[in-house]
Amino acid sequence: ELQRQILTLEQNSNDLSTDLSSMQDERNKLQDSLQETNELCLEMESKLSQKREKEQTLEEYQRKIQELETLLTKTEAASASAGLAITENEKATTAIADMESRHQETVAGLQKHVSDSTSRISTLIDQLSAVSSEKASVVSDLSTIKDKEEAQRNKITQLEFSIESLSAEGDAANARVTELLSGNESTEQISK
Repeated sequence: ELQRQILTLEQNSNDLSTDLSSMQDERNKLQDSLQETNELCLEMESKLSQKREKEQTLEEYQRKIQELETLLTKTEAASASAGLAITENEKATTAIADMESRHQETVAGLQKHVSDSTSRISTLIDQLSAVSSEKASVVSDLSTIKDKEEAQRNKITQLEFSIESLSAEGDAANARVTELLSGNESTEQISK
């Protein structure tokens, strides 16, 4: 009976040793699994950190894009204002060119009128010399000539007044161009 118990105890001991060995193997497997899990966690944390860095970088890019869009909008508005000022300047320049053209036409017309008047006066003088023998006719022609000269003087006076008016308009137009150019410079400074 004692021998049987001893054998039983030995068997139990062997079973316990086997269980212990199995438990040690299981523990080693669990440790390996824990190490793998830790490594996986470290890897996941590294990836998460990289993802956060990418998200921060993306947010920074989006902020810079918004700033660039705002700057672009301001630049387009400044360009539109500058284009409007240039258009007004071109219109003023065209108006001045038209006034100068009209002024030149008026001066040319005045010169032609004076030349024609001078030619007519010369003709009248020649006619006066030709009919000098007829005193009554000469007096009558002389009176007529004086009236025509007076009319010519009146026309010349009117033409001189027109020239002065055109000169005043030209001065006003030049002042307007100077004002527009000054406004254009101010617009360019603002856009800068």
